[in-house]
Amino acid sequence: MFEKITRAYGAANDGMFFDLGCGCGQLVYTVAMLNDKKFVKCGGIEFIGSLLDRGVKRMNRWENVVKGSFPPATRDMQMVWMNGDLFASNVWLDATFLFIHWTAFSNEQITKLSDLLRGCKEGTHVITITHPIKVIDNDFECLIKDECVTSWGDADFYVYEKLTTSQL
Repeated sequence: MFEKITRAYGAANDGMFFDLGCGCGQLVYTVAMLNDKKFVKCGGIEFIGSLLDRGVKRMNRWENVVKGSFPPATRDMQMVWMNGDLFASNVWLDATFLFIHWTAFSNEQITKLSDLLRGCKEGTHVITITHPIKVIDNDFECLIKDECVTSWGDADFYVYEKLTTSQL
């Protein structure tokens, strides 16, 4: 899905990918391996420390075994891991490509994060799974709404582009 989206809509070279609620970071590593000069930084933020610890522990293998087999753009990419509240941190607002798997988010959290997304840069792409962004003032355009197969069944996914400058 990520490859199809970046082929169709692009991903800014020298951009930043961030997974909000990254769990153990599997998607962050996958995006890093598919990098192809799109991103200089890949990262994730996770509230549950034990999940994030699993992803961070993989960094030793990434640094010492995996990364060396990739082109220079991927080898030079910075990996960022943050344990904390994504509602309180604004480090991800600089991302050019965001991923949000809303399944474990409450309606209140979805509304709050949708409002925070208004602070993203114009041109930022956002992929959400299971729920749409609660669009405020037409800040985002939904480019794609489709279904994908997950380990727990079919889920809706949405691809957005930020149309306006930062609103925060």
